[in-house]
Parts: sequence; structure tokens; C-alpha cells
Amino acid sequence: MLTACSQGNGAPPPDPENLVECALAGAGAFERTCAIESSVGAEGLVLTVLHPQGGFRRFTVVSDGRTVSSADGAQLASVTPREDGIEVTVGLDRYRIPAKAMSHDAQ
Repeated sequence: MLTACSQGNGAPPPDPENLVECALAGAGAFERTCAIESSVGAEGLVLTVLHPQGGFRRFTVVSDGRTVSSADGAQLASVTPREDGIEVTVGLDRYRIPAKAMSHDAQ
């Protein structure tokens, strides 16, 4: 007897409200395909940006609430202010994080 099973990863699709623009692996154009999650840990507010094909980056929101730093890993985050938030570059990956995501109120 043969049985079939789904080839999906079992994870529900991300909430469209939690998607941010990203340009991964040196891509020239941004796409709204990365999901963002926030949590509060010992280091304060932590943002986790989930890549659509797997993988993620974690950022700690700096105490001023207007910028981030890499929460782990050897690569430093470069941050550029934008009108509606920040653009973060780590290696070949770029993310546009809205200001509202960097607020404790976003929890």
C-alpha cells in the first residue's frame, strides 16, 4: 500500500502584516518576502528576519529604538536611516525594517 504525504514544510505561511522587503544574496531588487518576528530577551528587543527559502538573521534593537546591531554571527550590520525605518545590510543581504517593528509596542 502506498501513502502520500504533503511535501510542504508544515509551517503556516507568514502573516502578510509581518512581511518586510529584503534583497538576499546580492539581489538588486527588494521583494516583500521576508517575515519578521520580535521577542524580548535578556539583551532587549530582538528582531528575527526569516528568509523565504530558510535561514534567518537576528538583530538587537539598540536602546534608542532607531537602529539595530547583529545579535549573533561574525558579520556586522550596516544601518542606513530611511524615512519610514532603516535599511540593514549584513554581508550580501539587505533588509528594510519599518520603524514600527523596532518598537516594544510591536509585540
